[in-house]
Amino acid sequence: MSKADANKKTWEDSDVPALCESCLGPNPYVRMTREKYGLECKLCTRPFTVFRWSPEKGSKPRKTIICQTCARQKNACQSCMLDLTYGLPLAIRDAALNMANSGQMITSDAATNVIMKQYVAQKFEASQKSFAEEDEEREQNQLESGVEPGQLVISEQAKNLLRNLAKAMPHYRGPVGTDAAGTATGGAGSSRSGSSTSSNGRGNDGNSQPEISPAVKAKVSKIISKLPLNGSISPPPKDAAITSLFLMGVEDDLPEYKIRNHFQAYGPIKTLVLVHRARCAFITYEKRAHAETAAASLASSAGRLVINGCKLKAVWGRPHTLGSTYQENYLVGLAVKKSLRSSSAARSSTSTSKPQTKLASSKSQPNRQTTSNSPLAPPTGASVITYDSQRPDYEH
Repeated sequence: MSKADANKKTWEDSDVPALCESCLGPNPYVRMTREKYGLECKLCTRPFTVFRWSPEKGSKPRKTIICQTCARQKNACQSCMLDLTYGLPLAIRDAALNMANSGQMITSDAATNVIMKQYVAQKFEASQKSFAEEDEEREQNQLESGVEPGQLVISEQAKNLLRNLAKAMPHYRGPVGTDAAGTATGGAGSSRSGSSTSSNGRGNDGNSQPEISPAVKAKVSKIISKLPLNGSISPPPKDAAITSLFLMGVEDDLPEYKIRNHFQAYGPIKTLVLVHRARCAFITYEKRAHAETAAASLASSAGRLVINGCKLKAVWGRPHTLGSTYQENYLVGLAVKKSLRSSSAARSSTSTSKPQTKLASSKSQPNRQTTSNSPLAPPTGASVITYDSQRPDYEH
Protein backbone atom coordinates (compact mmCIF):
# COMPACT_ATOMS: atom_id res chain seq x y z
CA MET A 1 0.00 0.00 0.00
CA SER A 2 1.39 3.38 -0.97
CA LYS A 3 1.77 6.31 1.37
CA ALA A 4 -1.06 8.14 -0.33
CA ASP A 5 -3.42 5.20 0.25
CA ALA A 6 -2.46 5.08 3.93
CA ASN A 7 -3.36 8.74 4.32
CA LYS A 8 -6.65 8.23 2.51
CA LYS A 9 -7.68 5.69 5.12
CA THR A 10 -7.75 8.48 7.71
CA TRP A 11 -10.02 10.76 5.67
CA GLU A 12 -13.31 11.44 7.40
CA ASP A 13 -16.61 10.09 6.08
CA SER A 14 -19.39 11.01 8.52
CA ASP A 15 -23.18 11.09 8.30
CA VAL A 16 -24.06 13.65 11.01
CA PRO A 17 -22.18 16.86 11.89
CA ALA A 18 -21.36 18.11 15.39
CA LEU A 19 -22.88 21.59 15.63
CA CYS A 20 -24.03 24.03 18.28
CA GLU A 21 -27.60 25.32 18.62
CA SER A 22 -26.70 28.78 17.35
CA CYS A 23 -25.23 27.53 14.07
CA LEU A 24 -27.95 24.99 13.43
CA GLY A 25 -30.80 27.48 13.94
CA PRO A 26 -34.28 27.12 15.42
CA ASN A 27 -35.77 24.97 12.66
CA PRO A 28 -35.96 21.32 13.81
CA TYR A 29 -36.49 20.17 10.20
CA VAL A 30 -33.44 21.83 8.68
CA ARG A 31 -32.27 20.38 5.36
CA MET A 32 -28.58 19.75 4.70
CA THR A 33 -26.43 18.81 1.76
CA ARG A 34 -23.62 16.34 2.31
CA GLU A 35 -20.46 16.40 0.20
CA LYS A 36 -17.98 13.58 0.75
CA TYR A 37 -14.40 14.87 0.96
CA GLY A 38 -15.62 18.31 -0.05
CA LEU A 39 -12.97 20.45 1.69
CA GLU A 40 -9.83 20.11 3.73
CA CYS A 41 -10.01 20.73 7.45
CA LYS A 42 -8.88 24.19 8.54
CA LEU A 43 -6.85 22.63 11.37
CA CYS A 44 -5.45 19.27 10.27
CA THR A 45 -5.70 19.91 6.48
CA ARG A 46 -7.21 16.45 5.87
CA PRO A 47 -10.25 16.07 3.55
CA PHE A 48 -13.54 15.60 5.39
CA THR A 49 -17.28 15.44 4.74
CA VAL A 50 -18.74 18.94 4.31
CA PHE A 51 -22.31 19.76 5.38
CA ARG A 52 -24.09 22.86 4.08
CA TRP A 53 -27.42 24.30 5.28
CA SER A 54 -29.37 27.52 5.91
CA PRO A 55 -30.40 28.09 9.55
CA GLU A 56 -33.44 30.14 8.47
CA LYS A 57 -35.16 31.13 5.25
CA GLY A 58 -33.28 34.02 3.69
CA SER A 59 -30.33 33.76 6.08
CA LYS A 60 -26.69 33.33 5.16
CA PRO A 61 -25.80 29.71 4.31
CA ARG A 62 -23.46 27.90 6.67
CA LYS A 63 -21.07 24.98 6.31
CA THR A 64 -18.69 22.90 8.37
CA ILE A 65 -15.06 24.00 8.17
CA ILE A 66 -13.28 21.49 10.43
CA CYS A 67 -13.47 17.72 10.66
CA GLN A 68 -15.12 15.84 13.51
CA THR A 69 -11.77 14.59 14.78
CA CYS A 70 -10.55 18.13 15.43
CA ALA A 71 -13.98 19.10 16.76
CA ARG A 72 -13.91 16.28 19.31
CA GLN A 73 -10.30 17.00 20.20
CA LYS A 74 -11.04 20.66 20.91
CA ASN A 75 -14.68 20.29 22.05
CA ALA A 76 -15.66 22.85 19.41
CA CYS A 77 -18.44 23.37 16.88
CA GLN A 78 -17.60 22.31 13.34
CA SER A 79 -18.97 25.57 11.91
CA CYS A 80 -18.24 28.49 14.27
CA MET A 81 -15.32 26.77 16.09
CA LEU A 82 -16.54 28.03 19.48
CA ASP A 83 -16.48 25.88 22.58
CA LEU A 84 -19.59 23.71 22.72
CA THR A 85 -20.03 24.08 26.46
CA TYR A 86 -19.40 27.77 27.09
CA GLY A 87 -19.49 29.38 23.65
CA LEU A 88 -16.02 30.89 24.00
CA PRO A 89 -13.20 31.10 21.46
CA LEU A 90 -10.72 28.30 21.93
CA ALA A 91 -7.78 30.61 22.68
CA ILE A 92 -9.68 32.40 25.47
CA ARG A 93 -10.92 29.12 26.90
CA ASP A 94 -7.44 27.59 27.01
CA ALA A 95 -5.97 30.74 28.56
CA ALA A 96 -8.67 30.65 31.24
CA LEU A 97 -7.88 27.02 32.00
CA ASN A 98 -4.21 27.88 32.45
CA MET A 99 -5.11 30.77 34.76
CA ALA A 100 -7.23 28.44 36.86
CA ASN A 101 -4.27 26.00 37.13
CA SER A 102 -6.27 23.15 35.72
CA GLY A 103 -3.07 21.48 34.56
CA GLN A 104 -4.54 20.33 31.25
CA MET A 105 -4.81 21.87 27.82
CA ILE A 106 -7.42 20.95 25.26
CA THR A 107 -5.55 22.38 22.30
CA SER A 108 -1.88 22.38 21.47
CA ASP A 109 0.15 24.82 19.38
CA ALA A 110 2.99 22.35 18.85
CA ALA A 111 1.77 21.33 15.38
CA THR A 112 2.83 24.12 13.05
CA ASN A 113 3.28 22.45 9.65
CA VAL A 114 0.95 20.31 7.59
CA ILE A 115 2.65 16.99 8.32
CA MET A 116 2.60 17.53 12.08
CA LYS A 117 -1.05 18.59 12.00
CA GLN A 118 -2.01 15.41 10.19
CA TYR A 119 0.12 13.32 12.53
CA VAL A 120 -1.50 14.81 15.66
CA ALA A 121 -4.99 14.22 14.23
CA GLN A 122 -4.22 10.62 13.28
CA LYS A 123 -2.71 9.96 16.69
CA PHE A 124 -5.80 11.35 18.41
CA GLU A 125 -8.04 9.17 16.25
CA ALA A 126 -6.01 6.09 17.09
CA SER A 127 -6.15 6.86 20.79
CA GLN A 128 -9.92 7.27 20.62
CA LYS A 129 -10.40 3.94 18.83
CA SER A 130 -8.16 1.95 21.15
CA PHE A 131 -9.22 3.73 24.33
CA ALA A 132 -11.53 0.97 25.56
CA GLU A 133 -9.05 -1.81 24.82
CA GLU A 134 -5.81 -0.31 26.16
CA ASP A 135 -7.04 1.82 29.06
CA GLU A 136 -9.81 -0.24 30.64
CA GLU A 137 -8.48 0.37 34.12
CA ARG A 138 -8.35 4.15 33.70
CA GLU A 139 -11.82 4.12 32.16
CA GLN A 140 -13.19 2.22 35.14
CA ASN A 141 -11.59 4.70 37.53
CA GLN A 142 -13.12 7.61 35.66
CA LEU A 143 -16.54 6.01 35.69
CA GLU A 144 -16.31 5.45 39.44
CA SER A 145 -15.36 9.09 39.96
CA GLY A 146 -18.33 10.29 37.86
CA VAL A 147 -16.30 11.35 34.81
CA GLU A 148 -17.13 10.00 31.37
CA PRO A 149 -14.31 8.29 29.44
CA GLY A 150 -12.36 10.74 27.33
CA GLN A 151 -13.89 13.75 29.07
CA LEU A 152 -11.53 16.50 30.18
CA VAL A 153 -11.23 16.80 33.95
CA ILE A 154 -11.71 20.47 34.87
CA SER A 155 -11.61 21.85 38.38
CA GLU A 156 -14.56 23.71 39.87
CA GLN A 157 -12.52 26.91 39.93
CA ALA A 158 -11.93 26.65 36.20
CA LYS A 159 -15.62 25.98 35.57
CA ASN A 160 -16.64 29.10 37.49
CA LEU A 161 -14.13 31.17 35.54
CA LEU A 162 -15.43 29.85 32.23
CA ARG A 163 -19.05 30.53 33.24
CA ASN A 164 -18.21 34.13 34.10
CA LEU A 165 -16.39 34.58 30.81
CA ALA A 166 -19.33 33.10 28.91
CA LYS A 167 -21.68 35.67 30.48
CA ALA A 168 -19.30 38.59 29.94
CA MET A 169 -18.31 37.60 26.38
CA PRO A 170 -21.39 36.16 24.64
CA HIS A 171 -19.96 36.81 21.15
CA TYR A 172 -22.48 35.65 18.50
CA ARG A 173 -24.00 32.94 20.66
CA GLY A 174 -26.57 33.58 23.37
CA PRO A 175 -25.62 33.40 27.06
CA VAL A 176 -25.02 29.95 28.41
CA GLY A 177 -28.12 28.72 30.20
CA THR A 178 -28.06 27.43 33.75
CA ASP A 179 -30.12 24.77 35.37
CA ALA A 180 -31.58 24.74 38.86
CA ALA A 181 -28.25 23.75 40.38
CA GLY A 182 -26.49 26.67 38.69
CA THR A 183 -24.33 24.56 36.43
CA ALA A 184 -23.85 25.68 32.87
CA THR A 185 -25.69 23.74 30.22
CA GLY A 186 -23.87 22.80 27.07
CA GLY A 187 -21.34 20.22 26.00
CA ALA A 188 -23.01 17.27 24.42
CA GLY A 189 -26.39 18.89 25.00
CA SER A 190 -25.36 21.94 23.04
CA SER A 191 -24.56 20.04 19.86
CA ARG A 192 -27.46 19.05 17.66
CA SER A 193 -26.57 15.62 16.32
CA GLY A 194 -28.47 12.41 15.92
CA SER A 195 -27.88 11.35 19.54
CA SER A 196 -28.35 14.70 21.26
CA THR A 197 -31.71 15.93 19.93
CA SER A 198 -34.73 15.78 22.20
CA SER A 199 -38.16 14.39 21.42
CA ASN A 200 -39.40 17.64 19.89
CA GLY A 201 -36.47 17.80 17.49
CA ARG A 202 -34.64 20.53 19.40
CA GLY A 203 -31.82 20.39 21.86
CA ASN A 204 -33.62 22.79 24.21
CA ASP A 205 -37.22 23.07 25.29
CA GLY A 206 -39.40 23.97 22.33
CA ASN A 207 -41.40 26.51 24.38
CA SER A 208 -38.37 28.49 25.59
CA GLN A 209 -37.29 31.53 23.58
CA PRO A 210 -33.55 32.01 23.03
CA GLU A 211 -32.07 34.98 24.83
CA ILE A 212 -30.63 37.76 22.70
CA SER A 213 -27.07 38.60 23.64
CA PRO A 214 -25.79 42.19 23.91
CA ALA A 215 -23.42 41.55 21.00
CA VAL A 216 -26.34 40.68 18.71
CA LYS A 217 -28.25 43.76 19.83
CA ALA A 218 -25.25 45.97 19.13
CA LYS A 219 -24.81 44.46 15.68
CA VAL A 220 -28.50 44.88 14.86
CA SER A 221 -28.37 48.52 15.99
CA LYS A 222 -25.66 49.17 13.41
CA ILE A 223 -27.71 47.42 10.73
CA ILE A 224 -30.85 49.43 11.55
CA SER A 225 -28.94 52.72 11.58
CA LYS A 226 -27.98 52.16 7.92
CA LEU A 227 -31.51 51.32 6.74
CA PRO A 228 -33.67 54.14 5.29
CA LEU A 229 -36.56 53.58 7.69
CA ASN A 230 -37.45 57.29 7.68
CA GLY A 231 -36.75 57.82 3.98
CA SER A 232 -39.11 59.15 1.31
CA ILE A 233 -40.08 58.30 -2.25
CA SER A 234 -39.77 61.87 -3.51
CA PRO A 235 -37.74 63.78 -4.40
CA PRO A 236 -35.15 61.35 -5.80
CA PRO A 237 -31.73 61.36 -4.11
CA LYS A 238 -29.02 63.55 -5.61
CA ASP A 239 -26.63 60.60 -5.80
CA ALA A 240 -27.20 59.17 -9.28
CA ALA A 241 -25.54 55.89 -8.25
CA ILE A 242 -28.57 54.97 -6.12
CA THR A 243 -30.85 52.82 -8.29
CA SER A 244 -32.68 50.83 -5.60
CA LEU A 245 -35.89 51.12 -3.61
CA PHE A 246 -36.36 49.93 -0.03
CA LEU A 247 -39.65 48.08 0.48
CA MET A 248 -41.08 47.80 4.00
CA GLY A 249 -43.98 45.78 5.42
CA VAL A 250 -43.43 42.49 3.58
CA GLU A 251 -45.44 39.69 5.19
CA ASP A 252 -44.75 35.97 5.10
CA ASP A 253 -47.63 35.25 2.70
CA LEU A 254 -46.33 37.68 0.05
CA PRO A 255 -44.19 35.69 -2.41
CA GLU A 256 -41.16 37.16 -4.10
CA TYR A 257 -42.47 36.75 -7.63
CA LYS A 258 -45.46 38.99 -6.83
CA ILE A 259 -43.11 41.82 -5.88
CA ARG A 260 -40.91 41.18 -8.89
CA ASN A 261 -43.84 41.19 -11.31
CA HIS A 262 -45.15 44.46 -9.89
CA PHE A 263 -41.90 46.42 -10.06
CA GLN A 264 -40.68 44.81 -13.27
CA ALA A 265 -43.30 46.80 -15.16
CA TYR A 266 -41.18 49.94 -14.72
CA GLY A 267 -37.95 48.41 -16.00
CA PRO A 268 -35.60 45.43 -15.73
CA ILE A 269 -34.60 44.55 -12.18
CA LYS A 270 -30.95 43.86 -11.46
CA THR A 271 -31.33 42.28 -8.01
CA LEU A 272 -34.15 41.69 -5.54
CA VAL A 273 -33.11 40.87 -1.97
CA LEU A 274 -36.09 39.79 0.13
CA VAL A 275 -36.02 38.61 3.76
CA HIS A 276 -39.48 37.78 5.08
CA ARG A 277 -38.26 37.57 8.66
CA ALA A 278 -36.94 41.14 8.41
CA ARG A 279 -40.20 42.34 6.75
CA CYS A 280 -38.34 44.27 4.05
CA ALA A 281 -36.65 44.00 0.67
CA PHE A 282 -34.28 45.90 -1.61
CA ILE A 283 -35.21 46.27 -5.29
CA THR A 284 -32.31 47.38 -7.48
CA TYR A 285 -32.92 48.42 -11.08
CA GLU A 286 -30.38 48.21 -13.86
CA LYS A 287 -30.72 51.93 -14.67
CA ARG A 288 -31.49 55.01 -12.62
CA ALA A 289 -34.26 56.05 -15.03
CA HIS A 290 -36.20 52.85 -14.30
CA ALA A 291 -35.99 53.47 -10.56
CA GLU A 292 -37.18 57.05 -11.01
CA THR A 293 -40.13 55.84 -13.07
CA ALA A 294 -41.15 53.42 -10.33
CA ALA A 295 -40.75 56.12 -7.68
CA ALA A 296 -42.77 58.64 -9.70
CA SER A 297 -45.69 56.22 -9.88
CA LEU A 298 -45.72 56.04 -6.06
CA ALA A 299 -45.12 59.73 -5.36
CA SER A 300 -48.83 60.60 -5.16
CA SER A 301 -49.41 58.03 -2.40
CA ALA A 302 -46.20 58.86 -0.48
CA GLY A 303 -44.71 55.51 -1.49
CA ARG A 304 -47.60 53.40 -0.20
CA LEU A 305 -48.92 50.52 -2.28
CA VAL A 306 -50.76 47.22 -1.94
CA ILE A 307 -49.52 43.97 -3.51
CA ASN A 308 -51.55 40.80 -3.11
CA GLY A 309 -53.47 42.37 -0.20
CA CYS A 310 -50.27 43.34 1.66
CA LYS A 311 -49.82 47.02 2.56
CA LEU A 312 -46.29 48.16 1.71
CA LYS A 313 -44.23 51.31 1.72
CA ALA A 314 -41.39 52.06 -0.71
CA VAL A 315 -38.63 54.63 -0.23
CA TRP A 316 -35.29 55.37 -1.85
CA GLY A 317 -32.38 53.57 -0.25
CA ARG A 318 -28.97 52.12 -0.86
CA PRO A 319 -28.82 48.31 -0.37
CA HIS A 320 -27.46 47.13 2.97
CA THR A 321 -27.34 43.84 4.82
CA LEU A 322 -30.50 42.78 6.65
CA GLY A 323 -28.75 40.41 9.06
CA SER A 324 -27.31 36.95 8.70
CA THR A 325 -29.01 35.03 11.53
CA TYR A 326 -32.53 34.32 12.73
CA GLN A 327 -32.27 36.72 15.66
CA GLU A 328 -30.80 39.54 13.59
CA ASN A 329 -33.54 39.27 10.96
CA TYR A 330 -36.19 39.13 13.67
CA LEU A 331 -34.94 42.30 15.38
CA VAL A 332 -34.69 44.13 12.05
CA GLY A 333 -38.29 43.10 11.33
CA LEU A 334 -39.41 44.57 14.66
CA ALA A 335 -37.71 47.87 13.82
CA VAL A 336 -39.39 47.97 10.39
CA LYS A 337 -42.78 47.24 11.94
CA LYS A 338 -42.31 49.98 14.52
CA SER A 339 -41.29 52.47 11.84
CA LEU A 340 -44.42 51.71 9.79
CA ARG A 341 -46.64 52.14 12.83
CA SER A 342 -45.13 55.51 13.70
CA SER A 343 -45.47 56.77 10.12
CA SER A 344 -49.10 55.59 9.99
CA ALA A 345 -49.85 57.34 13.28
CA ALA A 346 -48.27 60.56 12.05
CA ARG A 347 -50.25 60.36 8.82
CA SER A 348 -53.55 59.80 10.64
CA SER A 349 -52.91 62.71 13.01
CA THR A 350 -52.20 64.97 10.04
CA SER A 351 -55.42 63.95 8.29
CA THR A 352 -57.55 64.55 11.41
CA SER A 353 -56.10 68.02 11.98
CA LYS A 354 -57.45 69.35 8.64
CA PRO A 355 -61.22 69.22 9.51
CA GLN A 356 -60.48 70.99 12.81
CA THR A 357 -59.01 73.91 10.86
CA LYS A 358 -62.13 74.20 8.73
CA LEU A 359 -64.31 74.11 11.83
CA ALA A 360 -62.30 76.86 13.45
CA SER A 361 -62.64 79.06 10.36
CA SER A 362 -66.41 78.53 10.31
CA LYS A 363 -66.71 79.54 13.96
CA SER A 364 -64.93 82.80 13.23
CA GLN A 365 -67.83 83.76 10.90
CA PRO A 366 -71.04 83.24 12.94
CA ASN A 367 -73.33 84.96 10.38
CA ARG A 368 -72.52 82.32 7.68
CA GLN A 369 -75.06 79.52 7.32
CA THR A 370 -73.29 76.26 8.18
CA THR A 371 -76.19 73.76 8.21
CA SER A 372 -78.60 73.41 5.32
CA ASN A 373 -81.41 71.97 7.52
CA SER A 374 -81.52 74.90 10.00
CA PRO A 375 -84.49 77.33 9.73
CA LEU A 376 -83.99 80.67 8.00
CA ALA A 377 -83.36 83.66 10.27
CA PRO A 378 -86.03 86.43 10.12
CA PRO A 379 -85.12 89.81 8.64
CA THR A 380 -83.83 92.54 10.90
CA GLY A 381 -86.68 94.30 12.79
CA ALA A 382 -89.32 91.68 11.91
CA SER A 383 -91.28 89.73 14.51
CA VAL A 384 -90.76 86.03 15.05
CA ILE A 385 -92.79 83.93 12.63
CA THR A 386 -94.35 80.70 13.94
CA TYR A 387 -95.52 78.11 11.41
CA ASP A 388 -98.40 75.68 11.98
CA SER A 389 -96.06 72.73 11.79
CA GLN A 390 -94.09 74.14 14.71
CA ARG A 391 -97.10 74.52 17.06
CA PRO A 392 -97.97 71.83 19.62
CA ASP A 393 -100.90 69.49 18.94
CA TYR A 394 -103.12 70.95 21.67
CA GLU A 395 -103.06 74.43 20.00
CA HIS A 396 -104.47 73.23 16.64
